[in-house]
Amino acid sequence: MYKALLVDDELLVRTNLKLMSDWRAQGFSLCGEAANGAEALALVERERPELVVSDLRMPVMDGLQLSAELAGRYPGTKMIVLSNYDDFEYVKGTLQNGAVDYLLKHRLNAASLSAALARVKALLDDRPQRTGGDRTDANQRLELRTRFITQLIAGFHYSPEEIGHHIRTLDLKLDTRQLIPVLLSIDDYRSRQSRSTLKAAELERFSILNIVEEVAGELGNGAVGHIGGDRFVILFSFPNVRSENALALAVGEAVSRIASCLRTFLNLSASFSIGPTCSAPAHIPQSYKQAEKQMQDRFHLGKNVVLRRASIVQETEALAGLEIGTEKDMLACLKTRDAAGLLSILDGLFARIKTAALSMAGSQLLFNDLLSLLHRAIREHGLELGALYADAVPPHERLAAFETLEEVKAWFRSLFERYFELLQADERGDYSAYTAEAIRYIRSHLADSISLTEVAERIGISGAYLSTLFKNEVKIGFAEYLSDARLERAKAYLEDGREDMKDIAALCGFNSASYFFKTFKKKTGITPSEFARGRSST
Repeated sequence: MYKALLVDDELLVRTNLKLMSDWRAQGFSLCGEAANGAEALALVERERPELVVSDLRMPVMDGLQLSAELAGRYPGTKMIVLSNYDDFEYVKGTLQNGAVDYLLKHRLNAASLSAALARVKALLDDRPQRTGGDRTDANQRLELRTRFITQLIAGFHYSPEEIGHHIRTLDLKLDTRQLIPVLLSIDDYRSRQSRSTLKAAELERFSILNIVEEVAGELGNGAVGHIGGDRFVILFSFPNVRSENALALAVGEAVSRIASCLRTFLNLSASFSIGPTCSAPAHIPQSYKQAEKQMQDRFHLGKNVVLRRASIVQETEALAGLEIGTEKDMLACLKTRDAAGLLSILDGLFARIKTAALSMAGSQLLFNDLLSLLHRAIREHGLELGALYADAVPPHERLAAFETLEEVKAWFRSLFERYFELLQADERGDYSAYTAEAIRYIRSHLADSISLTEVAERIGISGAYLSTLFKNEVKIGFAEYLSDARLERAKAYLEDGREDMKDIAALCGFNSASYFFKTFKKKTGITPSEFARGRSST
């Protein structure tokens, strides 16, 4: 439990402060109260509180003088100051002396006081990790600046006087005219966080804020805030620029400078979304919402991009999942081990998503159907679902973590490729390496005209040796195995409702529909059409 001291020349204010919050629940016990800075210093000497909550304008010794005394004599004591919006010079001085927060008296309530106490407690809890008062004070001031910027973005109502007070008090290089919010999103944020410690993540967050603030300071017209997670907001102001083209150029140059610094100093890639120009602070929330909407385009445009209003792609209706015909074709490929055919269908699906400029949400049903299709095929072959994935992260969580369409496509390709690898390992059994390689080649080229000699040359052995291996290991000859594999694929197409016999014959490598018909009936005792009708009635 940390000690807290209340300082204000008005008894009513001190009483309200005591009753406004559950101090003990916040981690503080009230150790006393004083009517001015001089009385407060005497109590600090005796009680050694970790926190002093003080008004600025008091007789004998005001809050600014008190903050200077605390900084020199009791540097470990934190301070929250209470001010009016015209006290900005006082507040600026207390922040320079190390005050960790300031609260406008006319806005003081239980919520704002509790939030300030929580921030102080976090600083006190973290004291062993702090190294040097100057850096701590700089970080505290940076936190206050970022909090103000995020409140503007969120739509907190401030009067023009209050906004001016905060800008002057926090030394923000910002004007209230021609404001442009820019959303900054760190690329690959989730994967970076999964490999990072909490301390490293917090250090990275502060480094990003410091770099952006330094660049904005050099330009003399910007401030930065952390929205949460991978997202930061930069607020630029160009009060003397009137041309839209000139504004676009100025913002583009600033964003380019920030992106370059992030790459150089932190090895980070970032994407930016520029909101519309705001003539007044009240318009900032709506402009920021536009920037958030634009950032969704990163899904199909990729990473390390700068998005503007002109880059927004009008999304068509969401895909309703896999179409029946496409699903049947993919099932046939899965059943017949046609990896090349399946990956070709997959590439076509993702090309369609890209052309339609669909978001992750618009593509979600299709992605879910692909996962379901794959999981069903794994179970039908008696394989372990866990063998499909490289880690224990649930597939839907992994899918949700991807930021771009290319990442999703690469992931699905890797899953289906892994599926075929598992099948090959499962069917390899006691086969030699040559036989297993020959079977793999056959199954991936069933639609082609292939021969024993061609396959043997592909795997680097003679045709006679491959023929012997087949008879000894597979127990049937090469030609019979090839014919059976083609018929197996034809059955899969018939089961899935494909009716064009010429089409099936071509897809399965038969020279003609008549030869396919003859071979099928000889092997099964029924015609392809009879087989299809029997499966349909079943």
